[in-house]
Amino acid sequence: MCSLLACDPLFSDIKSPQPINSTIDLVFSNGHTNLVTRITSTGEAVDPTQLPFMQKLIVVFRCLWIRLVAFTRISKEVAALVFGQGFDVREYLGLSTEAKSRYANETERGLEAVFRSYLRHLVRQSPLSLSVRYIPDGVPYVSDELMLSIAAEGKPDTAAHLEFKVLTPAFYPRFVHYAHDFEAMFCEFNEHRTIWLSEPTLLPKLVLKKPPPPLTTESYIDYGYFTAIKRLRKLPKKIEWPPASGQTVLTQSLRDIRGFRLSSMDGYVLAHEEDKIRYMYRHLVLRLFIADRIAYGNTYVLSLVTLPLRLLLAWAAVSPG
Repeated sequence: MCSLLACDPLFSDIKSPQPINSTIDLVFSNGHTNLVTRITSTGEAVDPTQLPFMQKLIVVFRCLWIRLVAFTRISKEVAALVFGQGFDVREYLGLSTEAKSRYANETERGLEAVFRSYLRHLVRQSPLSLSVRYIPDGVPYVSDELMLSIAAEGKPDTAAHLEFKVLTPAFYPRFVHYAHDFEAMFCEFNEHRTIWLSEPTLLPKLVLKKPPPPLTTESYIDYGYFTAIKRLRKLPKKIEWPPASGQTVLTQSLRDIRGFRLSSMDGYVLAHEEDKIRYMYRHLVLRLFIADRIAYGNTYVLSLVTLPLRLLLAWAAVSPG
């Protein structure tokens, strides 16, 4: 949580010696203040519109120079963390049941839409009279949704209720790394804490064990994409957390039994989604898995790495004979 204490620099007392005085405190959920930043002005206030032309250029240059130096230094420290220690700061932000974390990026927004449809499909197919309140995170203008199984339709008040809350949009790309739904839900709830479940004991009723879906499609492009996806699939990076007081802990021994197989959500997309959604899903997942191999899991870095190749292909496409 952040708190901001600031003085209005455009108040009537703008001619005072220190018209700018702002303090930002970063407070963690345990109540401890972990970072305090403060900015104050030391000179007399001036009106930029009244400055001569050269003075305006000097002011603009100084502002740009400060931003450039700050950006360079921050980028250097981030690179040291990411490339030197393998630290992914995005997965450590806002993992709390009480607060929103951050806005989802393009990959996470696309995968959220597919995951929502897939979760709705799982709930509907559940043999239990079940209602699930799905609460997404980080996706603007997307609201909660109440999903009912076929057995619960017509009498939702008597159904078993599960609240499924996503704590960080990092959950969506992490989920597609798993080949087994139960393994994904169990690990992301119990170990990595990217989701919160009100009744974890209902999880086996939601994600049933089933054989791997077959890779059956009439599209050679789909076949190529999903073959590459199942070959490149691997477990996501582990997030280390100390045990939280009062948290329900599931006890289940897990082993890596993924092998080279499609996930259940892969099979759902192939069998039930329209062409537009299938194209988006296969593109996002394959790009994510390739980024894991050659770009430290960052799709933006992958775009920079492949930029020369894409420019070369574009040049070859438009060049004559």
